[in-house]
Amino acid sequence: MKRLWLLLMAVAVVLFVATATLAEGANLIPNGGFESMDASGGPEGWYSAAYRTQEGYTRFSVSDTVAHSGLRSAKIDNANTNDARYVCTVPVEPDSLYRVTGYILVEAMEDYGNGANIGIEGVYAFSQTVFDTQGAWREIQWYGETGEDQHEIELGVRVGGYSAESQGTAYFDDIRVEKVSTVPTGVIPSLWYTVDVPVAEAETAAAGAAALPATAWFLLIGAAFVLLVALVSRPLLRADALTPARQGPLVAVFFFVMLAGLALRVVVGGSVAGYPVDMGCFSAWSLRMASVGPLGFYSPDYFCDYPPGYMLLLWPVGLLVRALGYADSPLIRLIIKAIPILCDMGGALVLFAYAKKRVPMAAAMLLALLVLLNPASIIGGAAWGQVDSLLGLLLLLAAITAMETNWKAALPLYVAALLVKPQALLFAPVAGIWLLLSLFSAGKDSRRKQLRSLLWGLGISLAVAVAVVVPFSIRQTDPLWLVSLYQKTVSSYDYAVLNTANLLYVLGGNWSPLTNTDGRSVLSLSPLVPALTGVLLLLAGVWAARLWHEPKTWLHGLRTLPARLFGRDANGGGRRDALALLCLAAGFVFLGLAFTAPTFLLYGTAMMVLACLFAITGLVADRSADTLPFYLALLMLLLYVFGLKIHERYLYAALLLLLLGYARTRDRRLLWLCAGLSATTFVNVAIVLNNALVYGASMGHLNADTLGLNSALSVLNVLLALYGGAIAVTGLAETTVPQRQPQNATGRNEAYRTALLSPADARLRLTVRDYAIMAATAILYAVLAFANLGSTVAPQTAWVSTSAAEQVVFELDHAQHFKLLYYAGVSYADFSV
Repeated sequence: MKRLWLLLMAVAVVLFVATATLAEGANLIPNGGFESMDASGGPEGWYSAAYRTQEGYTRFSVSDTVAHSGLRSAKIDNANTNDARYVCTVPVEPDSLYRVTGYILVEAMEDYGNGANIGIEGVYAFSQTVFDTQGAWREIQWYGETGEDQHEIELGVRVGGYSAESQGTAYFDDIRVEKVSTVPTGVIPSLWYTVDVPVAEAETAAAGAAALPATAWFLLIGAAFVLLVALVSRPLLRADALTPARQGPLVAVFFFVMLAGLALRVVVGGSVAGYPVDMGCFSAWSLRMASVGPLGFYSPDYFCDYPPGYMLLLWPVGLLVRALGYADSPLIRLIIKAIPILCDMGGALVLFAYAKKRVPMAAAMLLALLVLLNPASIIGGAAWGQVDSLLGLLLLLAAITAMETNWKAALPLYVAALLVKPQALLFAPVAGIWLLLSLFSAGKDSRRKQLRSLLWGLGISLAVAVAVVVPFSIRQTDPLWLVSLYQKTVSSYDYAVLNTANLLYVLGGNWSPLTNTDGRSVLSLSPLVPALTGVLLLLAGVWAARLWHEPKTWLHGLRTLPARLFGRDANGGGRRDALALLCLAAGFVFLGLAFTAPTFLLYGTAMMVLACLFAITGLVADRSADTLPFYLALLMLLLYVFGLKIHERYLYAALLLLLLGYARTRDRRLLWLCAGLSATTFVNVAIVLNNALVYGASMGHLNADTLGLNSALSVLNVLLALYGGAIAVTGLAETTVPQRQPQNATGRNEAYRTALLSPADARLRLTVRDYAIMAATAILYAVLAFANLGSTVAPQTAWVSTSAAEQVVFELDHAQHFKLLYYAGVSYADFSV
């Protein structure tokens, strides 16, 4: 009897272990081999999705000639760069580990983007990327972890990835998803947390419409901010200081507005979902930091294009979110957006604390309020969720300490900014030149003191870099992994401009690729663009040099330029001459570019080099700490308006630096420049965010429905950039308060006004005949210009390619002459005839 019981117990144990093993190893994808087909001819249980859905980009099919096992496999053929995938829904259990295995055969794949891989929809996680399998099937193994209350994932076999589109053909077969209890030693599972709560399209549109106003409201808010600056700046910027009796109520109002600015950001931050892609990234990254810490954060199978400095700041955010439980709620949104909101407040307080030592108290309050109530600041941080305010705060502190040649503080602050956002590199040319100027123009004692401060700064900067980077580097196999991360970040958006209303947008560069998949530049610009740019630069040089007014003075100034450029000129003549000479030389360079094959890459690079030289030349000629914030801001402004790969939010730090520049120079033109750029940046960012919230992340761009407004914003930004350049040419100077005109001058001014608007001589007025002549001329010109302007007839049938290697051949019975019309549509691919 005892033996019978032992036998039964052994059988039970074996059955239990076998059942558990089978349950753990069961494939959760019913049709992982793509053997079953649905009525439409696609794989049963799978659906196709792609970033670009136009004809000719991607062809989805099930191959019956190539298979790892069985008879069929899934085939994805990207004839052009795209992110295309077959996706299936897989049931999972919360807080569990899973293993994905599958086989990939790459037929041909460009070494660009993410290649062939397996990924999770809505989460920035993907397997090992494959570009070449040498004609054989390659097995892929990938481990992932589900989150709390997560009951399904959407698994995709794909060619490409988010912001990493690829071109080529790949086959997928025998895809398995199975639950496991552990992962192999040294393997860190990817987080498959679903950070976006799916809602119906109608609910998404309603929420987005409720979250942000329409475009007309954006324009109204931007105009209201400029009007506010105009109304408030005049009384608050008066040269005389306020009496204590008048200063007390103003201080109370200031702190009330401070609290109102914070409350406004809290309300906006909780009610607006934020830009879906960025909020999804920050949520996922914070939760990953809370889960694996810095040691296992960066891995080849996990997407993160931000440097480690911001990841450390997201660590406590992730711990708090995980403790509370992730949900798409106002509280969680506020926690994720807490960093930019607090940095907005910090920037205002730092600016106020510094400015009150140099300008009257009322003016310092105004500068802080221009940060607190700035719509560009609110939309970018509290609404969008981006962290440009963190970069702006660090650069503001770095600029303040650099003006005082306090290198032991300035250098670590700048290094911290670099470790938070790579965009800090854009300020390096002017910042580096100021460091050299400060050292070489100082006296012996001052230079010795600066060198000691510089050595301390370098040591502290190294300590900051080590403290931030080393925890993330312990498990990295590549010692230059951080350099590779920065290179990948810079090269990931290989487009002329990204949703920024600037010059390249007007030229058609929005999301226009700079290079083909083979690395060659895309020929996308007319020679007229660099030619016209050259002419305008020559005219700017002539204006700056005043050639038409005082040619002899200009010739004398040209001969004495080296002495005035490398010496000191109290009147700023050296600066104006140097900038004029730069514009004239650049004008001839751009005229030369017109005779080359102009591309966005060539033209934009030349404009960025000119922007750096312009800002550096002005700074070298002035050699004043008071002008450093302005030239830092001017460099960013010129790069923003004329440069490549610029996003819509990059100007925020420049706005803070312009306000700091006013605190040093009291040049009121900087306030007007800041107000105008704040308004245009707000409208630009608001349009992009509103599109993402209302129509989905894939439509979160400057789209064709606001083309006219986008172009108008671009023109305004170009004019504001030229205004900033004019300020540099004429020089920064304190704005004097205009005096009231004497009473006896009123009559004379009225007489001038009457003579101008209502001249006594009738020959100086426009008559009905004049208007008739102008109207007839306009109508006649319109008839001549628009007659036979293009054709309204378009091809009704077309051949659409399905892969990069395809071709179409027309066989003619006999030789004949004919016309060939290219009607390629919107395409980024090259073709030959």
